[in-house]
Amino acid sequence: MLLQDKKAQTSLEFLIILLIVMVIAITVVATLTSTFDINIAMHKTKNLTLKYIAGYNHSYSINTINYVFDNDNLDMIVYLNKGLETNCPIVPDDYNYTTLTNGLLDRTKFDNISISLECI
Repeated sequence: MLLQDKKAQTSLEFLIILLIVMVIAITVVATLTSTFDINIAMHKTKNLTLKYIAGYNHSYSINTINYVFDNDNLDMIVYLNKGLETNCPIVPDDYNYTTLTNGLLDRTKFDNISISLECI
């Protein structure tokens, strides 16, 4: 009978350790999820911008894409080099960012996403 109690105690200790490991794993995954969401948003924005530039044979190029986020809001600014163009695209909707923003709102944890363009 004494032997069975030790097995039960070992099983209980194993379950407690397993539970602690699972809590740590869930915490790490939850932390990484926000990083994944930002990476998805940056990647999709870059691809859509490059697709637009290539589709209209513009000489713009992407200099950088900066972002600022706080818990539920993501603000991105796409900085374009003008190249041979004399003007900056005035209307970000030409780049179809509204559709992209709506898609990102469904796929990521962000409640508000804004994307703007600036030329250098």
